[in-house]
Amino acid sequence: MIGSILLPGPAATAAEPATRYDGGGRVLYGPDLWRVPHDPNWTESGTGLASEFGYGDDGAKCVVGGDDGGACGWIADPEGLTITNGVLGYERADVGADGSFLKIGVGKLVKGSCGDCNATDGDDVYRFNSPYVFAEDPVWIVTEQNSTIEMTHEAVLDGDDGRPRYGYRVRKTVRWEEDGSEGDDGNTGAAMAVLTVRTELTNLGPDPFVTPWYSHHFFTCDGIPMGRSDGNYGATLSLRGGSPLYGESGVGIWSQPLADYADVGRIDGTDKDDPIGISVTMREELEEGVKIKAEFPGPARRDDSKNGYRDDGNDGDDPGTFALLGCGARVTERTVREKGTMEMYAFNLYAERGTLSPEPMFLIRLGGGESEAWTQRLEIDPRSGSPSSVPVPVSAAAASSAVQGEEGVVDDNDRDGTTTTTWVEILTHLVIWSTYVIIVVCAVILLLVLISKYRHRRLYPNYRPII
Repeated sequence: MIGSILLPGPAATAAEPATRYDGGGRVLYGPDLWRVPHDPNWTESGTGLASEFGYGDDGAKCVVGGDDGGACGWIADPEGLTITNGVLGYERADVGADGSFLKIGVGKLVKGSCGDCNATDGDDVYRFNSPYVFAEDPVWIVTEQNSTIEMTHEAVLDGDDGRPRYGYRVRKTVRWEEDGSEGDDGNTGAAMAVLTVRTELTNLGPDPFVTPWYSHHFFTCDGIPMGRSDGNYGATLSLRGGSPLYGESGVGIWSQPLADYADVGRIDGTDKDDPIGISVTMREELEEGVKIKAEFPGPARRDDSKNGYRDDGNDGDDPGTFALLGCGARVTERTVREKGTMEMYAFNLYAERGTLSPEPMFLIRLGGGESEAWTQRLEIDPRSGSPSSVPVPVSAAAASSAVQGEEGVVDDNDRDGTTTTTWVEILTHLVIWSTYVIIVVCAVILLLVLISKYRHRRLYPNYRPII
């Protein structure tokens, strides 16, 4: 399931020179389907976890409340906050060989050197998905000990005074452990495993910056295309969702409706007014060239009538928990933040023939010299059954049925309310109702005793018991 780790270093530009994903995040799920044959020079040929600093769109920045505020995800305040697209010093850099900027986790790049750049026409827009030329080879320091690998990389741009103006350090620590415990079906065999990826980002410059970060999760298994019946692909997301449940801004432009290929719906707990997650079950095989992107609304889109969203209470502090299922195995991920200053930026779901990719995105705010650290914890269970057995990672869950709305948007009003209840919930309900019945019966008996005594005293007012 998890194949290997591509180690970065001075030779990383030859093995994986594309300039989108950070050099320390190439932990593989399996290289047999996504972007085959693999082209290391193309930005979309990320592998495995494929983490990126940025929000996955063109432009060097977005400004909350500004004309480009649509790229600012769930972030609604403070108005005027500038969020960088994972790049530092971009707007101050000159176009051409003498102009360099930093892409966090990637290195020092030449402005205007990408294939989609139109520098000669005065277009200096940052193109996140087009490879740039390295101004200098990135250097990664890699150490290995037992089942742990640590990778460290930094880059700095000097100002006119010769002192560092922009800079960062990224340190990745990857650890793999197998516990050999039983799977959900009670059988031993293929070992349960835990993969942790700790990331620490340090601002080496004097000025603060704010940037999103996410892991793309190019998940597939055994070379089985997404949606094919023998893959049993599915996912659960720890989101309440909005109304409609999700949006698809790319439909009709570059993407296809998720509803054409998957069943999507809320997962209800004991309180149907407080759903505990969203279930996605792939039912149709994705053809070559089909791309899907669903965008789930968060607090920043509350009462956002312009985009047709009404938020039902997603939590910006949610850890972005989700579970991926395929080929009878399950991968559950939770992101643990060490300082608690990171917040949810957005939550998207991307799919192609070669991947099903939940993308919880987080916002990082760093002052000069400050650091932030977080850990992705992935639990890999190779014996977890069918999509219907995938639990919502945040609690024990009930499975749900999903009814598709129009044009790939699932509206909560379209649901039929059907749910499948777990035996734990059934037992809980039985205990609660039995308690109610016992209380009512005792109250009735007590009332009858009191009535009987009252009537007896009225019929025999002079009665005195003999002691």
